[in-house]
Amino acid sequence: MTTSPKAIPLGDSATILRERGTGSTVFVLVGLIEAGITRPSKFIVSLVETWRARGEPVHVVLWNTETKRLHLLSEDQWREVSGPTDAVCWPVPVGPGNSPVLIDPVSCGPQDWLVVPEAFHTTPGAHPLLVMDLVLEARRLKVLSAFIFKGTEPLASPSAGAAVVEDHVLYMQALLLADVVLPGSEAAAEDLHDILVGYERAAFVPLIRPIALPSDSRPLRPDVWPDYVRALRAVFTNAADPVRRLPSIYYLIDEGTAAGGADAAFALSLAGALSARGLALIPARWDADAGSLAPVVPPRGEAGRQVDVCEWAAWTAPGAADAPGWLLAASPLTGAELDGITRAVHRVGLRFASLLTHHRSSDAGPGACAARFAALARLDKVLVGSKRQFDDFYRFLLASPDKVPGAEDRFGIIALPTEHDVPRRRNAPKRAAPSLARVVVWIAKPSADDLHALFAAVTRAIRLSPIRLKFTFVNLSPDESDLAPDTLHVALAAIPGAQWERGPSEEWLEALRFQADFGVYVGAAEEEATEVGKASWQGLPCLVLHKSSPTAFDRPGVVRADLRDTETAALAMLKLAEPEWRRALADEALSRPVRSWWDYADDVASALATDRLLDGLIEAHPSERPPIPARFPNLAPRPKLSLCISTYNRGGWVGVNLRNIFRQIPVPRADLEVLVVDNTSTDNTPEIVQPFLSRPDFRYIRNPKNVGLLGNLAVTAQRARGDYIWILGDDDLTRPGTIERVIAIIGEQPNIDLIYMNYGYSSEKDPGNVTDLDAYLTTFNYLEPAGPDEVSTVKLMAAKSENFYTAIYSHVYRRDHGMRAYCQDTSDRIFSTMLSCIPTSYYTLHYMPDAAVYWMGEPALVVNSNVSWQAYGTLFDLEQLPRTWDLAERIGCPAEEVDRRRSNRLWLVELMWREMFEDDRAGNAPYFSAPRVLMRLKHLEAFRKHVPVLKEIYVKAHGAGHPAAGLDPDTLFSFQW
Repeated sequence: MTTSPKAIPLGDSATILRERGTGSTVFVLVGLIEAGITRPSKFIVSLVETWRARGEPVHVVLWNTETKRLHLLSEDQWREVSGPTDAVCWPVPVGPGNSPVLIDPVSCGPQDWLVVPEAFHTTPGAHPLLVMDLVLEARRLKVLSAFIFKGTEPLASPSAGAAVVEDHVLYMQALLLADVVLPGSEAAAEDLHDILVGYERAAFVPLIRPIALPSDSRPLRPDVWPDYVRALRAVFTNAADPVRRLPSIYYLIDEGTAAGGADAAFALSLAGALSARGLALIPARWDADAGSLAPVVPPRGEAGRQVDVCEWAAWTAPGAADAPGWLLAASPLTGAELDGITRAVHRVGLRFASLLTHHRSSDAGPGACAARFAALARLDKVLVGSKRQFDDFYRFLLASPDKVPGAEDRFGIIALPTEHDVPRRRNAPKRAAPSLARVVVWIAKPSADDLHALFAAVTRAIRLSPIRLKFTFVNLSPDESDLAPDTLHVALAAIPGAQWERGPSEEWLEALRFQADFGVYVGAAEEEATEVGKASWQGLPCLVLHKSSPTAFDRPGVVRADLRDTETAALAMLKLAEPEWRRALADEALSRPVRSWWDYADDVASALATDRLLDGLIEAHPSERPPIPARFPNLAPRPKLSLCISTYNRGGWVGVNLRNIFRQIPVPRADLEVLVVDNTSTDNTPEIVQPFLSRPDFRYIRNPKNVGLLGNLAVTAQRARGDYIWILGDDDLTRPGTIERVIAIIGEQPNIDLIYMNYGYSSEKDPGNVTDLDAYLTTFNYLEPAGPDEVSTVKLMAAKSENFYTAIYSHVYRRDHGMRAYCQDTSDRIFSTMLSCIPTSYYTLHYMPDAAVYWMGEPALVVNSNVSWQAYGTLFDLEQLPRTWDLAERIGCPAEEVDRRRSNRLWLVELMWREMFEDDRAGNAPYFSAPRVLMRLKHLEAFRKHVPVLKEIYVKAHGAGHPAAGLDPDTLFSFQW
């Protein structure tokens, strides 16, 4: 009997709260919302139920084809949708109380997955970009996307209709941008790979992992579905791990690491954790005489300490084909050592990273520290262990007159581990004895003055304490040459039960920590006090007696007092003698989440692995299988070039542009398509294009709803059919001969990745004034002087034009690059990031540094400089364009060429700086950083004359409480030449 489907409410709130377990969350797409909710297939139901049976976080979601959002289904709703019934489609509820529960970025994490288990179909042609919309939504949510791919049958079947074939072509095109594709067979994997490489022109492909599909055509073994889901999860775990991109690194072993001590223990502990994380570590030493890295026999950690166990890899010479790309220094080095190593490794293409966890004990005063910081500023990556240390480093960078490009990309904070390699950690605070408190006092580098102040405070505390205080003093330094033995003996004799130990073993210290009721540390820099960290780890309350202003970072369970103030120091000891206060501090220390060496190593490795986004791509290789036309006869040949116009409500300019194009190309060409994508204009654009619709090389597509400026660029790229994609604004006009020249270059340079062109510009508001196209295209302002054509790479060509790949109209991308460049996540606030401002620069500089570029030196088109984004110009000129300068220099563009471009725009920086602080009508301040602007420019000689004006503006804004002027002006402008 057929039952009537009930309306299924989709929830009653706008978002879901994140419930995260130990693993990642999986969102499984089970159907589409159109007129109703399509019933999920048996495959989908079996997949979801098996996954849920594993006890992992799994949510079932629906895709709304109109709003392009994912809707969450509750447990009851899933049972209704997936239960036994003959109904094919369930109605979508409307009305009060049925607001959808939408998946939003707050609900998701970077290792979560959207799983699309099959190719969902709608009415042919109704939602042609359905799958790409899913990919782009996954990117907006910041989750990874995985598609289960079941084959290419529509591309080979004689019975497949044209609309079905086109939908399947767009479906497979979208898979190019997925994170993972899971074909159901090896044959399907090969077909997919060949189409992406041969038809989509892809140089890089997603991770393609064939996993045999459970078949419904035969009786299934009970473990088939669990095995299938387990295989999926294994692929997801591997794909979500950025460290998979980093198989090996060079690990620097310096004299300090080899000699032992705290620095050596740290370096070896990290090496052990990195090795356990799966990295192959190649031990290397710096040979200053030879000016190169050399092999070295690494030291071993103490026996029995698991964290120090490291499997070292065999030596590979830097520069070899299989050599790693990174050198990591975990121990502190001098400025001279850092500079020498940096120059040497950069010569062989190595990137150099260093950890900044504390000041070198051997740094003799501020000069040595400054030299070290200056050298660190020239490294590819500096990972700082605390916010306090990072602030010190950042203040130095501000005060230095040297160049500091890309600070936000090169320098960051990675919290140090709280785990200590000791066998015991209390689960609860130690119970206090009623009449005795055992106190351990650690003394780092003791001096006679320090001991005099310490013993005075201890004597005072003993005199005032209602309970007995028993002190054990530990000199952490084995050197006592500066101490007078007689004086020390007299002082200790005055303290009842006092014990003095010098340079004890770790085992003895460990036992002492476990027996003590609280600890006291006397030293200048707490970050060097490993005993304080170990005590905090074991829940032992600590008092740090400092000799200057306490600037060290807070630790749970640690309090401070001034060693120079005897009464204050004594009272602090007395307070720690109180059982309730000790218990409160111990609770605080033990409740601190444990950050393990594995966690720390994972963050360090991830920072290196994700430094260049290109490193995460999977290179594709053409196959030797039969050619694509023979295997997939339904695939239509592509034109060489798609010349596209993206437009909204500018029908007049569209008419001028099409008239200009087709007077240059009077006869239709099979190697060219002209495509106009209309972002739902409300003007006469549909009537304007009408006369051109009869041309076989012209297509007009109108979006069903407005998707925004950057969204329409994505739609335009997706609907383009050419091997190369060139997107113009509606008021960007090609000069005579340009189109034929571009097509000729494509034929002459079949492996070129990007055609990059010089152009001129004009300023014309009214397209009706463009009556003489020849005059308009010959009287314009030059961006760059005309010159010869050149072939080079993206990194070397970046400064060829002042726009640094920001101008979309000057790019003719090979198809795969065009898809990737225009289909990025641009959902952030407009102009607040590179992606929401200049996505072409972001893609080209991040993913194409060594790609082949053809530069057209003669101005190829005339663009209109009347733009609609003037209100956001401050962010373009102060933040986003300067980011391209930094990025271009990092990938290898000659620094002097980048600096020339920086200097040429200083007048505009001053203008926009004033606008930011005096007339920020668009609310750009939250996305702007004054220190970042200055660090990019203060090294330029030409910048000096602008500084007084910038400072005057800033001082006034700081006094007025401007939100972007919070930093003290003297600190911000502390650099001196």
